[in-house]
Amino acid sequence: MSRGHGMIDWWKETDSAILECLRRHGAMSPAALGRHLGMSEGEATAFLAMLVREGKVSIRLVELNTVSQEAARRCPTG
Repeated sequence: MSRGHGMIDWWKETDSAILECLRRHGAMSPAALGRHLGMSEGEATAFLAMLVREGKVSIRLVELNTVSQEAARRCPTG
């Protein structure tokens, strides 16, 4: 097996694991998904972005984190 095929198999396995986790547990944050699958929140987010592009999952909520909320309050409007 060539190295490229190994990467494809790894992606398919990870893809399947993410989709199965979401089927079993329902909607969750990337951090929770990462905990379920033994990966970081950043890795889970990267995989989710790819799955969104493929139309396999959707992202429905986005919120400002605490640092962004504080910066937005300091930013003058108008």
